[in-house]
Amino acid sequence: MSTCHKSLVATKVRKHKRADAFEDNRELMRLAKVSSRNAIASLLESGISVVYLKDGNVVRKSPDNTITVVSEGGSAEKFDLREYLCQG
Repeated sequence: MSTCHKSLVATKVRKHKRADAFEDNRELMRLAKVSSRNAIASLLESGISVVYLKDGNVVRKSPDNTITVVSEGGSAEKFDLREYLCQG
């Protein structure tokens, strides 16, 4: 963040819940996490494999819980969105 101007950085953090749950980012992230885990569990119980990203690799998890690397991600540099947006 060395290239960011202090006036451009958000410093105010909302600590209370919003009235509408769909406008509260923390609640939306929690709902997304619970929903995706439920969907994955449901698919595995139905005998369907699930493909997802883990440690930069695309992996497939079979219903018998075996994990196969489909594609290796390589050693790409991590992308820092805040640093990218603050380039001046």
